[in-house]
Amino acid sequence: MQYHKVLEKNGFTLAEVLITLGVIGVVAALTLPSVISNYKEREYIVKLQKAYSTITQAFTAAIADYGTVDNWCERPINRTECSKKMSEIVQKYLNVVRICNTYDGKCFSKEYNNAWWGFDDYKGILVNDGIAFTLNAQPGDNYLNNWCKTTVTDFSASAYYNNCGYMYIDITGPKLPNKKGKDLFMFKIFKDGVRPIGLPTDGANYERFKDSCLNLSRGEICAGWAIINKNMDYFHCNDLDWYSKTSCKKK
Repeated sequence: MQYHKVLEKNGFTLAEVLITLGVIGVVAALTLPSVISNYKEREYIVKLQKAYSTITQAFTAAIADYGTVDNWCERPINRTECSKKMSEIVQKYLNVVRICNTYDGKCFSKEYNNAWWGFDDYKGILVNDGIAFTLNAQPGDNYLNNWCKTTVTDFSASAYYNNCGYMYIDITGPKLPNKKGKDLFMFKIFKDGVRPIGLPTDGANYERFKDSCLNLSRGEICAGWAIINKNMDYFHCNDLDWYSKTSCKKK
């Protein structure tokens, strides 16, 4: 008589498989949005750094051809005319796709129509990689008599009143996310170039990281933080500090 051994097979029951899949689904649902958000924020930071490089190069080239920015407009300046003149000069050194009004939705999202600080009558510039720029020749508090008297290396209080104006950069143009601090940022213009606002040395209240960026009252002021610290953690924790905690993970 021959005996046949019965091979026992170990496996999962259908119920066990379904439970496992359910657990995996719950974990994915909890973690995937965070993963996607972190990925998108890193993508935005790369675009912001590229935009900063692009506009810096444009100003460098324009200054080489036209002299420092304080020579671009006649004094006493007319803010509207000077803004247009500065824009006309800078756009010569950009790969411009479209010139538009800041309110028409073709360069910037219409969701930002209430965002412009003194930019009511200025033009937007959309370049070939989808980044939009607009600038304004108004120095801090509209002190036109002090226009364009200082440089990018000036971190004194006078840099607020003596600069050459301000610039908004939207790294996604009219496309989403249309959220200040993610795609819309603000920069300050000086005689010899531009620098992001929100640096630890910026003294005016609205330009300070803790006063405007950290509480997200003016997310466009987060430019300095995002460029230097390479994160947008101001959306995720409220105890960040330039000198002691530069990301939510650091203590």
